[in-house]
Amino acid sequence: MFTDSIDYTICSTDESHYNRINCNLTAPVTKYAAMTVTCLTANCDIVVLNSWDYIMIDGKQFSFETGFTNLNAETFVGLLNDLFTKKNVTYRAELDSARRFKIVCDKKFVIDRMTYHFRLITGFYQTEYENKALFSDYNEEQQMYYVRSNSIGFTNLTPVLYLTSNIAINSYRNVNNELSGSKIVMRLNNSFMPGSPIIVNNADFETTLLSNDLSSLEFTLVDAFMKEVRLLSPMYLSIHVRAIPDEEIQQSSSWSSGQ
Repeated sequence: MFTDSIDYTICSTDESHYNRINCNLTAPVTKYAAMTVTCLTANCDIVVLNSWDYIMIDGKQFSFETGFTNLNAETFVGLLNDLFTKKNVTYRAELDSARRFKIVCDKKFVIDRMTYHFRLITGFYQTEYENKALFSDYNEEQQMYYVRSNSIGFTNLTPVLYLTSNIAINSYRNVNNELSGSKIVMRLNNSFMPGSPIIVNNADFETTLLSNDLSSLEFTLVDAFMKEVRLLSPMYLSIHVRAIPDEEIQQSSSWSSGQ
């Protein structure tokens, strides 16, 4: 027990889910406490494509034998073309002049489905594409059939990542209704590079909670679509917890009730 404030450093230990931390922190003697995740530190070992991710074209499933943590658009296109050659099919992946992903073929084809990470890296990440087949169009000048994304793909997940928690207040809102009310304790602007350290400081998200809730904290690192981020090395959090005197809570309640 403590009466003022205390700082903690905790880290993830589950090799299958380095993006998750479950912990039990010492509670103050007061009924309520304020918690701030002041810093997140990790290596940028983010899996952008898993070995179980795939793209299905004309009923045939294409996937890589290994996962990747570092892929730029050109490398991804090259790897996919090597895979098409290995599978003895005539599809070809390209980037157009705006660096949008494109698949071309000398005959009609349909992209039946893609897993989430394939949709992110190819640019087909908008919601309407999730369970929708994509039918090829015909280019008369090139005499080829093609499917092209309208968006440029994300090669290091989404530009923003979030750290969520089971105890955070539902105060965050996004223009995308799917994210409304998400329990967020930290925002990470994804400007880091693969192989480099991630160090993000935070002072924007302070959470008031019952002190007893500190005994069962859960933290999860997710991307902008609230999909879990897969890390291949541990994530470290620095947490500041301060006791809130009971009289502060009583005064706050009195002001809010108009007394």
